[in-house]
Amino acid sequence: MVTLWPSGAGVVDVLGLLRVMESFSNQTAWNNPDRYWISVLTLVNWVGNVLLPLYGAGQVVLAVAHFAGLLERMTIGEAWVRNLISAMCCFGLSGLLRLGEFWVQHGTAGVR
Repeated sequence: MVTLWPSGAGVVDVLGLLRVMESFSNQTAWNNPDRYWISVLTLVNWVGNVLLPLYGAGQVVLAVAHFAGLLERMTIGEAWVRNLISAMCCFGLSGLLRLGEFWVQHGTAGVR
């Protein structure tokens, strides 16, 4: 029996991504030459300030749960180390994106 669940979920995912991209690109007028740049900047800002910190916080919670032994039978090995490294990578990448954003915004004074 063929189910329509994957195709329905795909349609919802595509429509959701389309709405997100519309919100990124609708911040300026249609004829603004910086529209693409503002969309990319908004996407990087959203990923660096929302997605990566939330994912990192989730990994910290999982690391604590694994270290406490709550999810001991779910995986083999020291899973809390894997979660802790993932959290550190997320927070580090988020910080690097914020640092790059700061350099881009304040770096125009030295460029001639």
